[in-house]
Amino acid sequence: MILEYFTQLWNKITAVAEYPIDFFQNIGDAVGGAIGNFFAELIHLFTDIGIFFLYLFQIAKSIFLVILNPLIYLLTLIYTFISNLFAFDFTYEPAIEISTNAQEILNFIPYWSVLSTIIGAIFLMLIGFRIFKILSGES
Repeated sequence: MILEYFTQLWNKITAVAEYPIDFFQNIGDAVGGAIGNFFAELIHLFTDIGIFFLYLFQIAKSIFLVILNPLIYLLTLIYTFISNLFAFDFTYEPAIEISTNAQEILNFIPYWSVLSTIIGAIFLMLIGFRIFKILSGES
């Protein structure tokens, strides 16, 4: 059916007069350009609509998350509290094996656990001050 239509159209065009080939090439270029421009505008329109809806949904998502953040925080807090409340106690093995002689000496010192904690904290503070001095440019 479409082929018959194009045949009839061609016969009507060629029956009127003898046209040079350039005439038909120019018509083909014009029709092709018009069709291409039509689809380019159509694609551009749908792209703009898609970008608009994407922007709208991103704003809605941001608003939704801002509203839900306190609720998410509260539920996470409750879940963590309950899961830690019923969690099993694990026994950890020490990272460094200290001989029994050294343990006896350290146990002989009164309040050794408190002293070792204080010494470790002071040591970490000194390292932190040294790093701060290096980063600030003083040596």
